[in-house]
Amino acid sequence: MIYVPKSALENEQMAVWAANIIKQPDPFSPPYMCMGFTRENKMACVIVAHDYRPPNICLSFAAVNPRWATRQNLEHIERWVYDQLKCTRITGIVDPRNDRARKFDEGIGFKLEGTLRRARPDGGKLLVYGLIREDFRKFIERKRTKHEQAQGAKAA
Repeated sequence: MIYVPKSALENEQMAVWAANIIKQPDPFSPPYMCMGFTRENKMACVIVAHDYRPPNICLSFAAVNPRWATRQNLEHIERWVYDQLKCTRITGIVDPRNDRARKFDEGIGFKLEGTLRRARPDGGKLLVYGLIREDFRKFIERKRTKHEQAQGAKAA
């Protein structure tokens, strides 16, 4: 289920939760907007939208349960970013040691676009990923097709 913060304080609390999950050394710099997804009445994922500079926005995904990433939830993110916020791309910055984040980003259609050298506090690099709507839509449609095939197999 989608969860939208009801106040500025709740938005801040969600951003802190996300920063703790992804072990971000510094809190997100305002302004930022959060959206969450719950599963079994517990927060499963918080998405922090930050560095909003249309037509680009940065999204940080913090999840404790990968099952939040349903087709419906991903479609909601798609509509939010591309329709409501009028962005044409999403940027993600990922630590190359974070295999889980890289797998998730690449799995939903993000493309590796570059490297930020000496960008981490320890002097290490960060990876820059980009996602345009067409690539995100392809992933969502594949997910829809798999779901429909599974439903067909159950009915047979």
